[in-house]
Amino acid sequence: MDNISFCIWKLHTADFWGKGDFKFAVDEDPDGSEYLLEIFDCNPETYRIFALEYYEVDLDVATIAKFYNHLPLTDELVKEVNSEVTLKQLDKDILEIGYPCVDAT
Repeated sequence: MDNISFCIWKLHTADFWGKGDFKFAVDEDPDGSEYLLEIFDCNPETYRIFALEYYEVDLDVATIAKFYNHLPLTDELVKEVNSEVTLKQLDKDILEIGYPCVDAT
């Protein structure tokens, strides 16, 4: 990428996160990463607020927590997020990202 605001990585053999060596502006959130990554704070309520503002959908915090706890996808769980989608319709996406699920019917 020609222009990025931040980039972090972790090699599977490392016990630390790597980052590029460059100068940041003097600012509270100089590279914007705090703002961009705030929904990944492991707090389901944070994601609920994000989804409400961004997607205009009010998800149940308990449903979000199931994803945060990496529970396998089921038709029932998919319906909790979007009643118009089935687990079978997500087969390709699930396979691509490797998220655990039960066999779709």
